[in-house]
Amino acid sequence: EIKSKKTLLEIRELEHEDTIKTLERDLRSRYRELELLGQEVTIAQERVNLLYESSKIQDIRFSKGMISSLDYLESVQLLRVAEENRYALEKSLILANREYANLLK
Repeated sequence: EIKSKKTLLEIRELEHEDTIKTLERDLRSRYRELELLGQEVTIAQERVNLLYESSKIQDIRFSKGMISSLDYLESVQLLRVAEENRYALEKSLILANREYANLLK
């Protein structure tokens, strides 16, 4: 009976070590995901900034009659889509951050 208890203890220790390694792997994976999402949010913000500046230029061109209303509306639409994408990425980042925090607990 002692041998069977020792064997059972060894099995439990191996399962425990496996669980710890799995958690460590999950934490590293989530952390990398957070880093990547943070970079994507930064890139999306830069895109919004550039499109905002472009939109101001297109607004001036439109007011001077240098471009058509379709071209102007296209620049406005590009800005709106970029803002929507940035918001979606920010939401994903917040959710991933919460999941990572939950794993740490």
